Amino acid sequence: MVKKVKKMIKKSWESQPIRYLLVGGVNTLISYCLYAGLIYLGLHYVLAVLISTVIGVIISFNTQGRLVFKNFKAKQFLKYGLMVAVMFCLNIGLIHGFYKLGLNYYWAGLLSTALMAGLGYFLNKYWIFTCKFE
Repeated sequence: MVKKVKKMIKKSWESQPIRYLLVGGVNTLISYCLYAGLIYLGLHYVLAVLISTVIGVIISFNTQGRLVFKNFKAKQFLKYGLMVAVMFCLNIGLIHGFYKLGLNYYWAGLLSTALMAGLGYFLNKYWIFTCKFE
């Protein structure tokens, strides 16, 4: 039984989307917990998103590039930073919109995080970690 479970885990890890979900899930959990903690401490949601995003970017760039896409090059960080900046603005807009629809900042941030994770997979896969640098 244990061998079957180990084999299933190993086989699952070979799938890029599964790796993205697992690694991204841990990264997202860390970022969201930091965001929620900062909101709890009284920070404005924009500042909470900024701080959690900066820390999340450092963690995520390394883990996604190395573990998920296996195409990590430091030069890709500029594109990655641009992607994160655009996603940051979109995230702020979504949180604001969800808040206006009646969600509190915790739920708005959680929903927005889920949407950003999906978008992030496609941008990472097809724009960031597919480029070849000389």
